[in-house]
Amino acid sequence: MRKLITILLWFICLSLGATNYYVKTGGSDASAGTSDGTAWATITKVNSFWAAGSFAPGDNIYFNRGDKFYGTITVSESGSSGSPITIAAYGAGVNPVITGFTTLTSWTQVGSTNNYYATLDVPRLNIVTLNGIVKGMGRFPNIGYLHYESHSGNTSITDNELTGTPSWTGAEIGIRKYRWIIDRHVVTNHTTTTLTYNSLGDYGNNTAYSPINLNGYFFQNSINCLDDLGDWCYDAATKRIYMNFGGGVPGSFTIKAGSLDKNFTVNSFNYINLTNIDFEGANLHGAYLMSCSGV
Repeated sequence: MRKLITILLWFICLSLGATNYYVKTGGSDASAGTSDGTAWATITKVNSFWAAGSFAPGDNIYFNRGDKFYGTITVSESGSSGSPITIAAYGAGVNPVITGFTTLTSWTQVGSTNNYYATLDVPRLNIVTLNGIVKGMGRFPNIGYLHYESHSGNTSITDNELTGTPSWTGAEIGIRKYRWIIDRHVVTNHTTTTLTYNSLGDYGNNTAYSPINLNGYFFQNSINCLDDLGDWCYDAATKRIYMNFGGGVPGSFTIKAGSLDKNFTVNSFNYINLTNIDFEGANLHGAYLMSCSGV
């Protein structure tokens, strides 16, 4: 009986030692964060508090329902087995949203075309929305595939029906190498019927498979592919996103683009609970987990 009482008292002490922290729109990062009335305002504050070693096993970090928070939650301390650090929601309404989206409002027309560009500084861009609807990169052809008759190693393909106009140098090429493999490459040279491409593995190991003659391919991430409303491409060198507005004007639409790679990341920390939190707008990972357990 004495042993049971000791165990119960230990759990009570653990519970009493836990601290609740609150984050909401309209809060203040200068506040204590330990109540709704003294809630923090940003993910930046949560991350700095975490980096300072200020969270402890059993602590709870609550984001206000109905609010949206820009940033990447970066875990930098562990909870413990049976006493994790928990990230959750509080209040009434829909789940809080951790977003990587930036709304683009300043657009410049490209000549007299339906294409406009806006400035966006990201290493890569994978997710764009128009009026809340996810839009894919513009591609050519719009559906289906072009076909290549021959290839050279894993460096070039030749399509006998391809011409030198327009030039596809700098565009991405999606090569269907097997039925279940479509690899992304960047065209480094386009000479009439032959497309030479790189083997940079930005999107995975794209050198594991070589092309198979008579399979398909398509182009994307080129201004040459923008022919429908919402089609887009991104030029990392000039830090510009281009979009086709179908004859309309950018001010008539709400355009959001992913400006962060991740919404939530845990690397080499353990015992973290995450519940009732929504993620959006990350270019690579909603939740990125590496070398961790009990998450």
